[in-house]
Amino acid sequence: MMKTAKQISLKIFFTMILVLTIALFISITAVSRDKNDRRAETEYYRAMEQEYVRQVRGFLQEKGYANSGVTMTEVVDEEGNRAYTVTIHHGKIETLSEAERQMLLAGCGELQFADADKHISHKFLEADF
Repeated sequence: MMKTAKQISLKIFFTMILVLTIALFISITAVSRDKNDRRAETEYYRAMEQEYVRQVRGFLQEKGYANSGVTMTEVVDEEGNRAYTVTIHHGKIETLSEAERQMLLAGCGELQFADADKHISHKFLEADF
């Protein structure tokens, strides 16, 4: 039996729809996997960041600056590289000399972040008067 042009066209059409549907599902799966990987990486780093902030607060408390304000901000570039800035605030710190402040920052910088490859800078919050 000879197939008509209409039957051949329908087969080609349905085959193309099937191929496009499969490609769509594959791409959705890949995007979903990428999102899950990024979410897991973010949670991993968030736990390390929280631990580091606890270390900084503990260090400052040992030095007599209990209840210091400590924030850690991150910048993530296109390749996923992370850089951190730790900002510290305490009223007593504002009364220190510049040399004492630098020594305190140096002490904070000696604390170990779980991922040693990450860049962390420390600074004091500047008071606006």
